[in-house]
Amino acid sequence: MDWTPPRRQEGSVSSGVQDRASRRTRELRELQKEELRRERDRLVLDLSRSLGTDELARCLGTTPATTETLVQRARGRLSDSAGSVSARRMGRDPERWREADSHYEALGRNARLPFWLRGRS
Repeated sequence: MDWTPPRRQEGSVSSGVQDRASRRTRELRELQKEELRRERDRLVLDLSRSLGTDELARCLGTTPATTETLVQRARGRLSDSAGSVSARRMGRDPERWREADSHYEALGRNARLPFWLRGRS
């Protein structure tokens, strides 16, 4: 006979502890994502300052207009992040945010840096 773990009961003490732990895990993950996004925005601004928008566009494989929009939005997010608080709904539609995050991760993986910037940490 196969052993199966006991099911947790709604409203039980263990489910409350697990709910708090999973909520805390989600909050920490959101903080980490926020920090990674800020770092990405700082990196975009640093690259645009050092390379210029046209060279950055060439490295990213986009048009200068698209890169200019990317830089402006990164600048706006960094200037807004100091004084504003943003929040996401945790329970309504997590797939929506997961899809957006994977999209930005894919963009980052596909970026080609100039040869003189490769290998720098």
